Amino acid sequence: MMKALCVSNSEQSHTFIRASETKRQATYNSLDVSTYSLKKNKQLFFEWLVGMVDGDGTFSITPNRHNDSWQFSFKIALHAKDKQLLALIKKQLGCGSITYGGKNIWQFRVRNQSQLLNIIVPIFLKYPLHTRKTYHFELFHKALLDNSKCTNFKTMWNDELALAHTLERQKLMIERRKPSKAWVVGFVEAEGSFYVVRRQKPSHLYSIGEYCHGFRLSQKHDKHIAEFLQREFHINAKLRFNKTSLSWNLDTTNKRSISNLVEYFNNSLLGSKHLEFYLWQRAFLNENKRTNMLYLKNLQQKLRNLHLVK
Repeated sequence: MMKALCVSNSEQSHTFIRASETKRQATYNSLDVSTYSLKKNKQLFFEWLVGMVDGDGTFSITPNRHNDSWQFSFKIALHAKDKQLLALIKKQLGCGSITYGGKNIWQFRVRNQSQLLNIIVPIFLKYPLHTRKTYHFELFHKALLDNSKCTNFKTMWNDELALAHTLERQKLMIERRKPSKAWVVGFVEAEGSFYVVRRQKPSHLYSIGEYCHGFRLSQKHDKHIAEFLQREFHINAKLRFNKTSLSWNLDTTNKRSISNLVEYFNNSLLGSKHLEFYLWQRAFLNENKRTNMLYLKNLQQKLRNLHLVK
């Protein structure tokens, strides 16, 4: 009987770790997430940064063409309209450089191995990635610790079986280690879109057609992220698989879901999406504007123009 009640040290340890993760997660989610707090609170900023990297960041190791050494790079690439966002990241981290990558793309990059090991890597160890990019980060970290094994790690870089295994692991982990709101804001900053669409063609009721608010994001590999956000935003619409882009799309025009999104992202986006969301949100909250089809049609074009800014 006593034997049945005994718990091994290993089991106690795992229980303690899970309890600690749960407690830490509760602390994250209880913190206010706003444009102000994201800039002032390092914990929130790092969570936001991890979300941004899960969306638009990369880790890479490449052989040096001039000698037998290896080059390491942590990079976030964004459209020119978000160059100021890269400047914020550089200021917050206190390292790296911002360079033009061509085709209206600017990139923040850290290459110094000491800065990578002492500044960048610790962030992702404390606030883990939620996508399959975890696999590349783990190889990147191991290679930094032992440069002599870079050739082996590079051959493993595109191992589809290992990537699939990491993806399965992330699917299980997201149930135990729920992404924080700061992570969600960073990820949607990179991947989400607030838009206006014509839902119905011109009719006797609406001479120019019926327009409404919409939100979408897509994921090529990490379907579990789209599923998590579907639950987080209380979106009833089912995920749809796009055979052309080979990606899973989360897309909704449901009024209640849009209302949830309006509240969720209020005063929290930092980059160019801040203006996109503000115009979108303002029109939704004003019933006169929301029911004015001409106003929404013009807003649709204005939001499209924001995406075309060079």
